[in-house]
Amino acid sequence: MDIELWVQRQNELNQRRKILEGEHYKVTEKLNGTSLHIDIDAVAAAVDASYSGPFQVVKLTDTSVRIYGNNASEGRNWYNDIVLGINNEVVAETEPAPTTPSDVTGIGSAGYVMLEVTYSTQWDFEYQFSATLTAQSNTAYYIPIAWLDWEDGAISTITQLQRGIIQGAGRVF
Repeated sequence: MDIELWVQRQNELNQRRKILEGEHYKVTEKLNGTSLHIDIDAVAAAVDASYSGPFQVVKLTDTSVRIYGNNASEGRNWYNDIVLGINNEVVAETEPAPTTPSDVTGIGSAGYVMLEVTYSTQWDFEYQFSATLTAQSNTAYYIPIAWLDWEDGAISTITQLQRGIIQGAGRVF
């Protein structure tokens, strides 16, 4: 086959190909090409709603969340691993307190679900809520897991910040 004829046929085929509109994007055909208009907020919400993995934060009630970990009977076959240098620790599935926003100082209309990591004779992990990111210190390492939006005294949305296992420096403290 002649190369010029082949290129011409490929160009004709490419001109007939069309991008179909999707749930969160719109296609606009123009003389100079095709434009995609993506609804970033809708895509982000869909991604957060579909996340299923280590440190997954889910809403239990209007005022409480749970950080999912390994639970084979519930179909969660992952571990909430935190790797600090050569140390690999597993954070157990837990339901952190408090159960109402007023039980946490500093939380207004939104806040972070954070994992506090400390070490004295062994590693200790505790989930916390904070209105702002907590500063790192010589005695504690803070990892933001999710962002909670609050509306009318209830959790309105959860934005997953930590996806997958946590990896940190070997010498945190």
